[in-house]
Amino acid sequence: MRAYVTIIVGRAGQGKWTTLAGGDLVHGVSARARFWHRYLPLADETRRGCLFVIGCGFASVPARHPYPPTQHPSDHHFTWRQGRVLDEFQLVYITRGGGWFESRATGRRRVRAGDVISLYPGVWHRDMPAPSIGWDEYRLAFAGREAAELMAEHNFRPQRPLRRPSETRSLVDVYEKILDELRTERHGGGPLLAAWAMEAMARVATEETRRALAGEQIAEAVLRARPLMAERLKHDLDMRELARELHVGHSWFRKKFRETTGFSPPNTIFNCESTAPASFFERPRCPPGRLPRGWA
Repeated sequence: MRAYVTIIVGRAGQGKWTTLAGGDLVHGVSARARFWHRYLPLADETRRGCLFVIGCGFASVPARHPYPPTQHPSDHHFTWRQGRVLDEFQLVYITRGGGWFESRATGRRRVRAGDVISLYPGVWHRDMPAPSIGWDEYRLAFAGREAAELMAEHNFRPQRPLRRPSETRSLVDVYEKILDELRTERHGGGPLLAAWAMEAMARVATEETRRALAGEQIAEAVLRARPLMAERLKHDLDMRELARELHVGHSWFRKKFRETTGFSPPNTIFNCESTAPASFFERPRCPPGRLPRGWA
C-alpha cells in the first residue's frame, strides 16, 4: 500500500492534493478541522508477521463539519450512507464529543467521549460524530496472523464493539507514541509499532476491568459505611478513621460517598432527621447539628 499522509493546510473549499517526496500525499481542507493520518506501505514479508500496524491517525472534527474530514485510500474511505468493510482490525478512541456506530453484528449504538470502538475484518460498519458536537478520534489499524487471537484474549468481539476504559491519559499516550513514530519515519520501527498496538489492546481491557472493579468497591464501601455511621452518630464520628477501617482513602471516600448517595457525609449527618437521610440510615433519630471530627 502507498504511504499516505493528511495534514491540515488551508480553508474549506481550497483544499487540493499535493504529491511530496516519497509518495506521501498532503490534502488541504477546512481550517476548522485538524487531522493527520498515515497508512504504511506493507511488504509481503511484513504481512506474514504475527502482528503489524497498517496505519494510525488523529482527527478533531468540529460540529457541522463533513465526516470523514478528508479522503482516505480507496480501501479505507467510507461514508455514512455506504459504510465499509475492512480487511484489518481497528481501535478507534473517541476522546471528545459523541455520535453513532452501527454494524451488521450490533445495529446502531450511541458513542460517547471515552468509548473505544473496535472494528473487525469482514464486518460491515459505519460511524460518525453527531453534527451538533463533532468528536475527536484516534484510529489505529493493525492485522497479522495473531491479531485475532490477541483481540479475543482481551475479550474484543464484533458483538461488543464499544469498550470504556477508566483511565484515559495512558491510552492517549500509546496512540501518540505510534503517531510520533510514523511522523519521524525512522527505519526499523515495525516491532515497536506492533508492541504498542498490543499495549493499546491491553490498556483498553485492563482499564475497563479496573472501572468495573472500582464501581464494585465504591458500592461496597458506601454500603458498609451506612450502618457504621448510624451506630456512631451518638459519639464523635471520625470519618478519617472510618475510611481507614473500610480500607479506602479519606478523600476518595468523601467524594464517592457524595457521588453514590447524592449527599456529602456532613450534610447527611446535619440533616439526618429529615426524610431522605433518615431512610438512608434507617434510624429515626440522631443528635442534630453535630459535625464529626475530620470534616471541619
